[in-house]
Amino acid sequence: MRTKEGASALHCAVIGNHKANVELLLDQNEMDVNIELKDKNTALLYAVGCASADIVKLLLERKDIDVNCADADGKTALMLAISRHNHSIVKMLLECRMLDINKVDKFGITALLLAVKLSQKETVNLLLKSTELDINHLDKYGRDALTIALETGVTDIFELLLNYKKY
Repeated sequence: MRTKEGASALHCAVIGNHKANVELLLDQNEMDVNIELKDKNTALLYAVGCASADIVKLLLERKDIDVNCADADGKTALMLAISRHNHSIVKMLLECRMLDINKVDKFGITALLLAVKLSQKETVNLLLKSTELDINHLDKYGRDALTIALETGVTDIFELLLNYKKY
């Protein structure tokens, strides 16, 4: 069952922050948790956007969840959590084995570049712990994390990146 806009019952339950209904729907194994709306948003992206940590956790427990799904601008769930300064959801997503920490949006921005740009030292610290992190990635303007830290003037993040072992 879908709305005129194409939203599934799961989308509606997530958007309405109805945890109990999300649980009931997820108990149905045939439920496709990765259905995209016209704007490419999935239930996971909506849950992150609504800062529903409990619902994000429920969705991440599903083996078939696409943790690398992205909206129309290429923003992943991790990027949305970072842009909303939601550290608890960032942590949850970073624990997902299948997470592509280096996925880029349409501007060439990765989660690390976004965290640096938004001056989120704690998130930068978490991202730097990943063995998969590409710290030298350049955005579409040719800037890496160190350059963005310089541009934003956040000395402690600049120093953190400068001392990082992969530079």
